[in-house]
Amino acid sequence: MGKREIDTVENKEDHLHPIIFLEWIDVVTFNGCIISLWSVNGNIPMLKKYFQTHDENGNSYDIQFENSHLIPNITFRKMKFRVNCNKVKGRLTKSGIDFIEQYSGGEPILCTTSIKKYKNRLI
Repeated sequence: MGKREIDTVENKEDHLHPIIFLEWIDVVTFNGCIISLWSVNGNIPMLKKYFQTHDENGNSYDIQFENSHLIPNITFRKMKFRVNCNKVKGRLTKSGIDFIEQYSGGEPILCTTSIKKYKNRLI
């Protein structure tokens, strides 16, 4: 996976949100941020222009703009084995990654649970 690429985790029941890959930490963990469909808890609306629709071969990406919102100010450390790195499911445009970089940051949080369970622990 490379910067701007979007993937989903293998267990979609607990991890519904697509993950935007930001950078490798080491050979098994990476930093990423999360896209949500919901405008709750300060999630920031994204624009259609932030998402590429097709890959370099003209194939449609599985993950495109769909009422997408960035979960802001949080980046997560995720484990490589939790995502399917065999096929990129989506990709951000340059303006999309600029948007993400504007609203993501801080020390990455190791999140071994779902974002919903993680946020419930904060309340």
